[in-house]
Amino acid sequence: MGDIPLWPRWQRFGQELTWAEPAQRLTTTLLATNSKHSTSQFAEQFAKSFSEKLTETFRIMVDLYGEERRAYHTLEHIEACFAIFDQVRELAQDPLAVEAAIWFHDVIYQIGATDNEWQSAVWAANQLKAATAVLLTSNSLCVNHAFIQKVYDLICATDHKSIPADGDSRLLVDIDLAGLGASSEAYSRYSQQIRQEFQTVPWEEYAQGRTLLLQGFLNRSTIYVTEYFHQQYEEQARANIRAEIEELARSC
Repeated sequence: MGDIPLWPRWQRFGQELTWAEPAQRLTTTLLATNSKHSTSQFAEQFAKSFSEKLTETFRIMVDLYGEERRAYHTLEHIEACFAIFDQVRELAQDPLAVEAAIWFHDVIYQIGATDNEWQSAVWAANQLKAATAVLLTSNSLCVNHAFIQKVYDLICATDHKSIPADGDSRLLVDIDLAGLGASSEAYSRYSQQIRQEFQTVPWEEYAQGRTLLLQGFLNRSTIYVTEYFHQQYEEQARANIRAEIEELARSC
């Protein structure tokens, strides 16, 4: 696991998740109802079980992001999202939820499917619930439903079908779309990776669908919905998108 660049970050994420205020409150509640174990014994058992579950989740996630059919929607994209998130973390209202959503937002990816984000959100919610299931005492299961629901909602927002209303969702979708505003060289690599994922689709059909998608971004009054990303990426994103549309038109 140590040879995977994102593994240390996942470990830190797990630690933050374990010691987040809601988790501490749940632990305190369970301790009050279970006098058989000392605080240190319970904390040790909880940490061990939680760590084991998160390690299992990471292994599965690495396999999913490493699927052969993927070229862009890989751990490299997740790493790029984190590089940007680290620059704007202070803009998040709930940075832990945003970080969780970044980890999971493309975990399920079927080429051409229209519900990948929803499927990813469901998968994430199930994994987080399973991790929380280690908080089990006297047949009572305590789950931080509010946190899991927020992560679920954040991931669903990355379908980019509408402009999110809440601040963290707006921040997340802008992070996800930051690649549109990358340098022309980086954007060219991104567009080639997308085509690679859709290589089984005939070129003319792909070009028409891709152009429609890209034109949808240009038709927006603004591609990025937060002030920071609008200032940093908007102009370059529009230039990149126009260039790709022109290239697609020439090739048809």
